[in-house]
Amino acid sequence: IHPHPTLNETICFAAEMAEGSITGLMPPRKR
Repeated sequence: IHPHPTLNETICFAAEMAEGSITGLMPPRKR
């Protein structure tokens, strides 16, 4: 057990944060 998150988890977390911020700034997509 590592006290720090794994590299994969860090990348996934960063990707989710980036995606969330981008979708939050961009206007809603028309479906």
